[in-house]
Amino acid sequence: PALQRHSMAAAPAAPLPPSMAAPQPAAVSVVLPVYNAMPYLTVAIRDILRQEVEGGLELICAWDGGDVDAWEFLVEVAQRCGRVEVVDAPAPPTSSKPSATSDVPAWAPSQNPARSAAPRHDEDADHPAVEKSPCEPLSADAVAAARQANNTLRAVKYRDGLNRGQGAAMSLALARSTAPLIAQMEADDRRP
Repeated sequence: PALQRHSMAAAPAAPLPPSMAAPQPAAVSVVLPVYNAMPYLTVAIRDILRQEVEGGLELICAWDGGDVDAWEFLVEVAQRCGRVEVVDAPAPPTSSKPSATSDVPAWAPSQNPARSAAPRHDEDADHPAVEKSPCEPLSADAVAAARQANNTLRAVKYRDGLNRGQGAAMSLALARSTAPLIAQMEADDRRP
C-alpha cells in the first residue's frame, strides 16, 4: 500500500478579543518638544488631546530639560492616558579624527557664524513683538478628562535630563512616532 500524505494546514486562528489584540497605530503622530513651557504646556496638551481624529492621534512630548514642573506634569498626564519613557542619550561620536576640509561641501562655510553670534534675546525671553496672554495652568486631571478616548500621550526624555536643544527633542519624539502622518506643535500653541 502506498503512503498517503496529508496536508497539515493550520485552521484559521480565531480573532483575539479586543483587550488582547495589538493596538493599531494612531492615524497621526504629533511631536511636541518641551522646554520651560509651563503654564502654557497644560493648555497645549489639552487642546491636542481633545482633537477628534479618525484613527486617533498619539502626542509625543519630548522633554528637553528646563523646568522640572513641565516634566512632572507630563508624567502625571501620561500616567492617565499613555506612558512614560526614559531613554539613554545617544553615544557621542567615537572618532577623534577631525573632519578634513575635503569632507565639507564647497558651498558650506568653514564655520557657521550663527554659532558664534551673541543671541538677540535671552533664551527665556520671547520675541519682543509677542505678548503672551495670561494663562491659568490646568491640572493633569482636567487635561486627561478632555482627551478623546482614542488619543494617547507619550512623555519621553533622556535619562540625564540635559538640555540638547529643540532639534534633539524633535529627533527624540520623531524616533518614537508610529503613525503614517506626523504633525509638529509647540508647547505654547493653542487649538480650538
